[in-house]
Amino acid sequence: STRGTALRDDAGVPYRIAGSQTDMTTVCASRVYPIKQNQEFAQTTLHSVAIGIISNLATLYLETDRYSEAVPLLEGVLAMRKWLLGDAHLEVAINLYQLATLYDDQGRYKKAEVLYREALVLFERNLGAEHTYTNVIRIKVLLVTRMNQVIDI
Repeated sequence: STRGTALRDDAGVPYRIAGSQTDMTTVCASRVYPIKQNQEFAQTTLHSVAIGIISNLATLYLETDRYSEAVPLLEGVLAMRKWLLGDAHLEVAINLYQLATLYDDQGRYKKAEVLYREALVLFERNLGAEHTYTNVIRIKVLLVTRMNQVIDI
């Protein structure tokens, strides 16, 4: 922002100009940042609500043995959680485990093994190598790996 004024003598003739210039970048940014922050919060909230709705719908499909309809929903939830929370978040690990279990139940052992292994890494990172849930997943990895070996023979 630039401001200025002319200093005048008794006859009204300007004899000097005085002024100032102010950098308004921080002032403007302080007005825009809360709006951007609110938009990001609203978007994150919307995605979280969508994840919850889709996840609940997938659970309903699982409870009624509609596995083929639950799979794409759980895959979508997993992708959204990875995007929203990052690849290393515990909720992502839980989602991986759920999807791996679904594949395991369907006899899709190769897909299950990949997801169980990914979940195992995240559970170890988030909960520790000796945690009960980590050990359960470790056992699942061993079982599904053996199943894949038997099928390949």
